Amino acid sequence: MTLQTHIDISKEPCAITMSQELMFEDHKAFKDLISQIENSGRSNWVFDISGLRNIDSAGLGMLLFAHEQSQANNWSFQVAGAQGQVHKMLELTQLGRILQIQPAE
Repeated sequence: MTLQTHIDISKEPCAITMSQELMFEDHKAFKDLISQIENSGRSNWVFDISGLRNIDSAGLGMLLFAHEQSQANNWSFQVAGAQGQVHKMLELTQLGRILQIQPAE
């Protein structure tokens, strides 16, 4: 597993800070993360991906999975801070048409 996460529910929106990589082998950890969100009772989230240095097509699919789950379970999220290769992948795939993506500061 390459994904590292930190969850902060002390403020609104709640934040999930992701670092390292979001790759195929992280799919179980990511699904567990989505379960934690859904069980938290919180409805507004930010996925801070400024610490991700790499994402593959499965990682992009995980963000789409989060989008589907958020719509089905009445919570919202935005993606923030994409940089480098991760930013390029989000642009190339035009995920901004589906996801709320905030630029890196």
